[in-house]
Amino acid sequence: MWASHLSISAIVFPEPNSSSFANYARCLNHALLQTSYPLFYLRIKLKPQNISDLKNSSWLTWNAIRSLCEYNTRLSPALEIDDDLPDDEIINQWFSEPVKLIFIPSRIFLSNSKGYPVLSKKHQAFVRRFLTTSAQFVVTGDPKKLIHEQGGFAAYQTYIRYLHRTQPEDDPSEQFAKGYQE
Repeated sequence: MWASHLSISAIVFPEPNSSSFANYARCLNHALLQTSYPLFYLRIKLKPQNISDLKNSSWLTWNAIRSLCEYNTRLSPALEIDDDLPDDEIINQWFSEPVKLIFIPSRIFLSNSKGYPVLSKKHQAFVRRFLTTSAQFVVTGDPKKLIHEQGGFAAYQTYIRYLHRTQPEDDPSEQFAKGYQE
């Protein structure tokens, strides 16, 4: 209610403990029902896994919490990636979800020959795929402890913009289907 009073448009909640999230979901659902304005983003860490290990899936945690919150449309997952990404089959599951926010830690960036931050090919492909959705990207990390020599913290933002700018243009059928990718 305080966030609504302050006109905060979105609240990011930490990922729940995967072993006992029923009470977490109950509290989250209560907060969703008590407020009408802010969006609720549930931070979900993408774990490196393959399709055969679905019982420990971060998607299952998200799906259980979402169902316990009665599929409230103001609740969305906020994905946090790490050094290792899960298999493509696992990542594909997230494209049918309303992912609005993706956290990218600054420590997973590599340095190019000039000392500027860049992502690995696999992470670039991940970011490029989510650039086609309405997801926003947030680079996390301590700006005082950057490992890249050039550009400061703004270089990360510049790099994400570069990836967006160099996206191939949609063909006419993709433009027509935009928003109906599921």
